[in-house]
Amino acid sequence: MEASQGQKFSYETTLAKRNIKLLRLLAGKTLGEGASLLGISRKQMEDIEATRNYGCYLNLDTLINVSKKYDVPVESLLVENASWVEHIK
Repeated sequence: MEASQGQKFSYETTLAKRNIKLLRLLAGKTLGEGASLLGISRKQMEDIEATRNYGCYLNLDTLINVSKKYDVPVESLLVENASWVEHIK
């Protein structure tokens, strides 16, 4: 699915960004703690989670790193209502 007019990110990228943020929050981690877990700066974490017309694009390395650290399948980061939500709580 392509990005809507006026949107920087595609639907799938937006889903992944929201899921990354949800994983962090469900794990009880602050933005700084989530960044530290992934080995990135707090600013980079903010950019990863940003879904508006700013922030960064996600790369495969980031998705794989999130997948490993939170023990969820990479493909589940790209769907709504992922099964891991109950696993993390």
